[in-house]
Amino acid sequence: MFATAVRPGNPTVLPLQDRGTGIETGLARRGLDRALAAAAGSVDGITRTAARTRGRRTTLTAHAAFGDPAEQRTAVRAAATARLTELRTARPQRLRIRITTDREN
Repeated sequence: MFATAVRPGNPTVLPLQDRGTGIETGLARRGLDRALAAAAGSVDGITRTAARTRGRRTTLTAHAAFGDPAEQRTAVRAAATARLTELRTARPQRLRIRITTDREN
């Protein structure tokens, strides 16, 4: 029983589209999370990012240091969607974008 508690879970691999080579390729879920978080972090005004993929849904949380949160959400969604297009996942991922800000009291 202790061995199952210490053993890490099996990595889940998301299939990628065939690029005409006949070779099946995949992307680890953590790799997808890192790629989308990096894409969101490239947006001006975003200081911290985190992504979590479960099934076909990815929740992307980004912290906006300045700017309008609605505009930041649009820019983060565009960056993440562009990265997903580059990765060419076999099944489309649904993105949920959350923008956090510092609230002044």
